[in-house]
Amino acid sequence: MWLSYKEKSPWYNQKLLSPQTYKQAKFMAKILKRNHKHLLSIYWYFKYSLWKIKYKLKYLFII
Repeated sequence: MWLSYKEKSPWYNQKLLSPQTYKQAKFMAKILKRNHKHLLSIYWYFKYSLWKIKYKLKYLFII
């Protein structure tokens, strides 16, 4: 939906930001899977998994 608005905007030639957090990466994986881009979906889900593990380990050792 938002891609159609991006094409109509004056900034249509600017790239969208890539996900910066593990929650955004999971959302990106879901969106790509719905759009039948399975390889990219697997890539972002793998990246999500690594970021989530890193996040959980960080708080495990701090507390």
